[in-house]
Amino acid sequence: MRGDGRIFRHRESRFPHISYYHDKKEIRESTRAAILEAEAKKGRKLTDDEVTRVAVECLKKRIREVANERDAIRPFLGPAQERITVNELLDDLVAQYRLGGKKRIPREMESGMRSNLKSVRDYFGEKRAATVTKRHVDEFISNLKVERKSNATVNRRTQLLSQAFKIAANADPPKALRPLAITKLDESDNVRKGKFTEPEA
Repeated sequence: MRGDGRIFRHRESRFPHISYYHDKKEIRESTRAAILEAEAKKGRKLTDDEVTRVAVECLKKRIREVANERDAIRPFLGPAQERITVNELLDDLVAQYRLGGKKRIPREMESGMRSNLKSVRDYFGEKRAATVTKRHVDEFISNLKVERKSNATVNRRTQLLSQAFKIAANADPPKALRPLAITKLDESDNVRKGKFTEPEA
């Protein structure tokens, strides 16, 4: 049944594959990552029965995610979208910024923005966008404060990250489930000339 999906194996792999449907198209993916993660937690190789149980849970999870999109609860991110890194989201942000946002006036990034963007890339770039959480953002902020960065500088950097996720969440198809909710730090004690302009969405 299309709604139930299925589990199958390739002869040369011990990792089952799952198959399910999204937008009337069949999607197939390996359960390798989930099984290796389960084995790492247990500290041993899984038995055949345990491998099957992990595959069943993977299939159930995907079917729930497809149903959630159908019921307008949250968009569906398939295996290809889940591999998207934060670097790719930042590339989209830069491309949109250079196009000039809503006004479409071509522009280049200023040195301050390039510096802030590099900091975000260095910390988040290789992370998969789907795995980034508030905890990661809080750790990033803590690291910047250890480096004695001002609240204004921290805000400019988290602003770039937030804007990248906003663009990704509104993409078609979505590249992120939702925008990142990031609370700005108080800048009242910062004495600076000029102000960073937020990239236009």
